[in-house]
Order: sequence, then C-alpha cells, then structure tokens
Amino acid sequence: MFNNGFFDDWLDKKSNEIIEKIGDGKEIKSEEMIILLLKAQTNHFHHLDAEIRGEINEVKDNINSKFEITDQKILLLREEIDKRCEESDKKLQLLREEMDKRFEESDKKLQLLKEDMDKRFEESDKKLQLFKEDMDKRFEEVDRRFEQVDKRFEQVDKRFEQVDKRFDDMLKRLDRFMFWSLGLVSASTFLIIKFLS
Repeated sequence: MFNNGFFDDWLDKKSNEIIEKIGDGKEIKSEEMIILLLKAQTNHFHHLDAEIRGEINEVKDNINSKFEITDQKILLLREEIDKRCEESDKKLQLLREEMDKRFEESDKKLQLLKEDMDKRFEESDKKLQLFKEDMDKRFEEVDRRFEQVDKRFEQVDKRFEQVDKRFDDMLKRLDRFMFWSLGLVSASTFLIIKFLS
C-alpha cells in the first residue's frame, strides 16, 4: 500500500533541495521541474481537502443544532402534558374532596334521605365513569401522538444514515478524483517537458 507520509516527506525534501538549487542560480532538470509541479499540486490537494472537510463539518454542526431544537420542542411538549396532567389531578382531587363532603352530609341524613342519596350516588358514579372514560381517551391520544413522534424520529434517523452514506461516497469519489488528477497532471507535465526538450 502506498505510504502518503513517506511520499510527502520525500517530496518536501526533494522540492526544498530544488528550490535551494534555483536560489543558487543553478539550472534544473525536467525531472526536477516535475517534482516542483507535484509539490504544488499536493499543496493544492491538501487545501482543497481541508476546505471540503470544513464544509462537511459545518453541515454536521447544522444537523446537530436542528436536533437540539427538536429535542427542546419535545421537552416543551412533555412539560405542557405534565402541566395538563397536574391540572387534571387537581380537578380530580377537588372532585374527591367535594364528594367526601357530600358523603359526610349524606351520613348525617342517611336514615331520612337514603333513597334520595342512592339516586345521587348512581348519578355521580355515571359522571365519574364518563370522566374516567374521557381521561382514558385523552391519555390514549397522547400515547398515539408519542408513537407518531417516535416513528418520525426513526424516519429522520434513516434519512441521516443515508446522508452519512452519501457523504462517505462523495469523499471516496473526491479521493479517486484527486488521485487521477495527480496522475493526469504528472503525465501531461512529463509529456509536455518531453515534447519541449
């Protein structure tokens, strides 16, 4: 396998030697000119690679911030549901306290108003049952909404996995493109120098 570090070290060393040679006013060979061109090209590739990776990191940061916003919205939704549940609990507690007072009063008047109180208890049981059924329906709706939110997050996760795969494919293509570009530039430089000499 080709060792990029070894190649970079060799190219740096050779290009520095050639630059010193030019600085001393000496002529350079065609092969040395190719080395300088290769050095310029690798510098260009390094800068291009850094820019592309920076842009990809910006996209990932943007995606992460959108996830944070979504998490905050979910947290606000949960807080609102908790508040509503607390309000329902308070109302139920008030209803229970009211029923306790009525039971106390009914105990005092039980012998005189037994038949009347039996009717009232039946009515209150129906109301309580209706209230319970209504609360059950509301909690089922909340559960359904959370399931829908979970499904949406699964879809979003799948989309982000696809985006990550596309980024990986794009980076592989860029690496191939850079390698072939380097080869074409080197070959065309060699042919031009060969043609000119």
